[in-house]
Amino acid sequence: MQNQGVSDLKSTKLLSIIDSEGTKAFGKVYNFAPIADWSTPDVINYLNHAGVESCSPTLPNQRIPAYIDNFGLLLAIYGEGGSDTCEIVMDDAMDRGGNSCNGTARYGCTVCGMVSKDHSGLSMRELPRWGRFGDSFTRLRDYFIRTSVDVQYRAFHPRAMCSVTNNVYLQPNVLKANVLEKLVYFGAQMTEDYKHAHLDFKACYERGDIDNDIGVKDIMNDTSMSFKVRKQYRDAYIARMLKSPLYDLFSEKHAVLLSFLWTLHGVNTSPYRPVKILSNVRKGKRIPFPKTNDELNELRAQQGLKAWDHKDVLNRDIPDARAYQLFTPPQDTLKGLQSSLNRKVTETDLINLLPINMESYWLQNNKSFMVDSNGFHITRLTNLPLYTRRIKLKYTFDPSLSGRVVVTVKI
Repeated sequence: MQNQGVSDLKSTKLLSIIDSEGTKAFGKVYNFAPIADWSTPDVINYLNHAGVESCSPTLPNQRIPAYIDNFGLLLAIYGEGGSDTCEIVMDDAMDRGGNSCNGTARYGCTVCGMVSKDHSGLSMRELPRWGRFGDSFTRLRDYFIRTSVDVQYRAFHPRAMCSVTNNVYLQPNVLKANVLEKLVYFGAQMTEDYKHAHLDFKACYERGDIDNDIGVKDIMNDTSMSFKVRKQYRDAYIARMLKSPLYDLFSEKHAVLLSFLWTLHGVNTSPYRPVKILSNVRKGKRIPFPKTNDELNELRAQQGLKAWDHKDVLNRDIPDARAYQLFTPPQDTLKGLQSSLNRKVTETDLINLLPINMESYWLQNNKSFMVDSNGFHITRLTNLPLYTRRIKLKYTFDPSLSGRVVVTVKI
């Protein structure tokens, strides 16, 4: 609100601003935070009394208009994220002076690294309705955090070139290829897991056995909510689970786009590697999900090592960019060079200007097969891999054969 300039903007001041601008105010959008001064209990109390069927009894002439009958489901979900019972949605909340989750719930990006520990995610996973999906997101989030703050996971990447000195500048602002491949594996594996959970839930619904689903049973047996709220939660839960997988992190469209981007930016991996990884996962090949930060620190403690994020262990020092010269800057003009050679400049002359022999470099690294970070065979640095069969197809149109297209195959 401070960035938008509305933290101290009251309604009276806003009205005076609008009046002072006169006709200029027509069609203009003003930023205003009407609940900026509200406390958490104020917000919860408002939601508690809003709607024609509000969670707490309200006199007809004191009801707060709302776009739904009540906000019991919203309050219940916030209670889940706070590892607390939102007593307001219980039938006897008013008799016992119920309160809210005190603002401990935090919702947003699932893999957000702005907090050291995702307490809301951990709290919700304790409930079978959400715990059924496992802890892969927590593991991925912690791995994101470790790779984003530790320089050991970074690689130097060419990002700029000087046209005067012919220098290419490499900066450590990208992740290493093996780290990127792992992230693709994790995303593909999680997508498959959520797809199977969706299909299993859908099959259960079609069998007419939905009330025995682990998530639905957990909701309907949750006495921290009133029956009315439980019914709302159940209907919303079933509708969402039937619609589609909860997450679609990595599919064909992502694999193709990422393959293009990796090729464009020169990521040191084989062509169409993301597509191959997606295919591997769908065929059953998987890699273990990374350890959580807590698990990693526990393991390091057993080995007598300091925590991974200890100041003596974590490498936050970003090295300077490196400059590599592709061509030696010419000391003379093209005409001057031709004059000194007493002939036309050839390709060999240009190659000799290179500080390294590119041909011998590629020959030295031109291995038929290499193994990636997960032990799978991949092809690198070759135009055609070994054991590849070339097939030539020839299409011809012959009117004498009833207008059929003739395909000739040559192996």
